[in-house]
Amino acid sequence: MSYKIAILSSKGIGDALLTMTMVHQLRQVGASPTLFHESHRLLSPLFPSYTLLPWPCLDAYATYFRAFDRIIFINDNSAKAWQLLYLRKSGKMRNFTCLFPKKDKAYQQFFASKDFLFVSHATLLFNITAFLRWFMPGPPFTSENGIELPSAVAHRRYSHRIVIHPKSTDKKRMWSAKKFISLAKSLKNLGYKPAFLLSGEEKTKWPHSSITAPDFPDLKALAGYIYESGFFIGNDSGMGHLASCVRVPTLTISGNIKRLALWQPAWHPGVLCGCPFPLPNWKGMRLRDNYWQHCISTKRVLKTFLKQWNEQKV
Repeated sequence: MSYKIAILSSKGIGDALLTMTMVHQLRQVGASPTLFHESHRLLSPLFPSYTLLPWPCLDAYATYFRAFDRIIFINDNSAKAWQLLYLRKSGKMRNFTCLFPKKDKAYQQFFASKDFLFVSHATLLFNITAFLRWFMPGPPFTSENGIELPSAVAHRRYSHRIVIHPKSTDKKRMWSAKKFISLAKSLKNLGYKPAFLLSGEEKTKWPHSSITAPDFPDLKALAGYIYESGFFIGNDSGMGHLASCVRVPTLTISGNIKRLALWQPAWHPGVLCGCPFPLPNWKGMRLRDNYWQHCISTKRVLKTFLKQWNEQKV
């Protein structure tokens, strides 16, 4: 019987794509991994040959996960993470392994020999592959996650189509809609073909109607569309990870470049665009969190894009 592993993912699409690296790589060496994610149905078309399930109820963890030989989770400081750590500390889930992105005094009493502390200043994807090599020495683990794209798509077939994703699950990570529109106009004037990624609901609330924003039946079709595009520009969001995962160059706009040292898309070369000067986050003012969008101009993003475009000779 194969070694049964539960890979628990945080709720973002980017989180799922990253943790699917563990699922795919561990299955490649004979283990039997299962991914647990809140949007498992949305993700299933991208990973049709894998087992993706919803998280069980918080109070059922100890009983439910007893069926697995190992449970693995990247600590996200959520109620789920704390529940898992408390269960292990009380002896009810000794087969739990936690990956810690950084040292934190709050977790000192919970850190165990089977846990893994991330390498600082390295991407999350790098740390996941580093964990796999530490967890199971020997196999030549890579960053591939087993994603499956639609048939008959060709990589970057439409090289001058620039996919723009102006949204994020966190409003504080979003550059302004007005600047995204301005950027799209500048790109169009230079001969590129900008296309926005917006859900049906987002389109009804979008302040500008004169944009190209196609519809997609599922996440797999959207991934195929990105795969055939030449470049991706967006906020710090899961769509950037999806673009990088299908080997499309990315430009991520963010007010917190330090955070992106860990969270940036990393399957394919990309570039970050942040403020031209440091913004403090003083208590009570939080300038970096609340005002970074005003400090990144359309011109700065366009210049960053053109530099990356020319360097990669795309």
